[in-house]
Formats: sequence, structure tokens, C-alpha cells
Amino acid sequence: MRITFLLFPGHGNTEHDWTYDYESKKYNSNIFTALRKIGTVKLVSYPWYNDILYYMYPTYRNILKPTGALGKIDVAEFCDSIWSAIKPDETVVIIAHSIGSYFAQYLACKHPDRCKFMLTINAGIIQEKKSGSKVRGPGLTDAKITKLMEKLVAASGSPANAKTVKDTAKKLMNHIYNRVITTSDKCISAVKTCSIRSVEIGKDYDLLDFEEMMMSRNPEYEAMIFYRKSTWPHYHKNIRKIMLLMIQNALA
Repeated sequence: MRITFLLFPGHGNTEHDWTYDYESKKYNSNIFTALRKIGTVKLVSYPWYNDILYYMYPTYRNILKPTGALGKIDVAEFCDSIWSAIKPDETVVIIAHSIGSYFAQYLACKHPDRCKFMLTINAGIIQEKKSGSKVRGPGLTDAKITKLMEKLVAASGSPANAKTVKDTAKKLMNHIYNRVITTSDKCISAVKTCSIRSVEIGKDYDLLDFEEMMMSRNPEYEAMIFYRKSTWPHYHKNIRKIMLLMIQNALA
């Protein structure tokens, strides 16, 4: 059985970031080495986020090229383009962090026969009754996006404009979340899934409610709740070990 690991990161995460360990403050994880012993690893990158990085940080201009993708975000179209590179004889394991979970759910719903297992980490909440604009403010029209990008381009490259660059990029990032959430079909897959969720004790009840809803909708869904608030739980060595063990058990 040919295994392909599709990794949908949170915004801005690279393979290098995924090897970082909070405890030692070093890049010393072997998670990709371990996965490559099992199959092929494909880390997805988001062209619209790359456009923002290109103008936010001068160092990125040597490795990225503007794509003009920011106003053309659509979950289905993006996922279908990723899936087209998967060979028919490959079995897929999806690993998704944060916003990446919206893409993961779409693919798992559309290709349940090919998706063996899905592991999500602090997944974005699928809201069946509320639109994404209710979460992060009103969506931006393409005209406003173009205007904001022009503002970001004009301000970039000058230390004196650092605040303008940061504020403008933040508005564009909120737009990305809106577009991803509102173009997601709110599908909840029946694929065997494990969710790793970190929450703060006494808070984050909406996240716990979400996990309960997911378990009620998918009998193959289980959640591991860590009462240790962290945006990137997979940056912790012990949680990465648990992730690898879950994947190995699912493929056994």
C-alpha cells in the first residue's frame, strides 16, 4: 500500500517550523523523518499567504513570487488542484493544523475511499448555522482586497512603514479566514479521525462543544483534549510522539 501524507499547515507554517520543540527551544524533531519511513510527505503551501509574506518581509523575496491569488480563495478549487497530483494507487493520510482542517474535511468528504485516516490539530470550527463572516467581521470585496494589497505593496520595504505593513497584513489575513470559512461546504467526513485539541482550563467551552458535536456526527471520530493552552501543540515533543503513534495504529 502506497501511503501519501498530505499536511495542511496553519498559515505561515513550513516544514522547518514543524520540527521546532518548545521545551528545548531547538529544531530537533524527527517527525518528517518518521513519516518518510512510512510513505511520501507532501506539505501544502498556500499561495495567497505567500503573497502577504512576500511584501511583509524582505527576506522572503528571494524565495517567493507574488501569485495574485489573494482574491481567488476557494476551498473546493484549491483542494481539487492538490488532489489532482495524488496518484490513483496512493492511500492518503491527512494531517491538518488550524485553518488547514477546512481543506482536510473537504478532501476527506469528497474522497472517503482514498483517505485512510485524518489527524487534526486545533482544528478550525465548522459552523453549520453561522457564516464565517459572523466570526471575523464582514468579508472583503475583491475591490477592497486589491486596494489593501496596493497599500501593502506601497508600504513594504521601509522600516518607517512597519506599523502600516503589519496592520494591513492583519486585515488581509482576516479576509483569508473569512473566504476559507465561507467557501467551505461545512462537510463533516465519516473518515476515521483523531482531533488533538489544547484548551485553557475553565475556558474554551465552545471548542469542547465543537468536539462533542463532531463525535456525535462521526462514530469514527475521537478527540484528545490537552488542558495546556497552545496554538501549536505539535511543537511539543510528547504530543508529536502521540501523533506518530496514532498514525501508526491507524495504518496497522
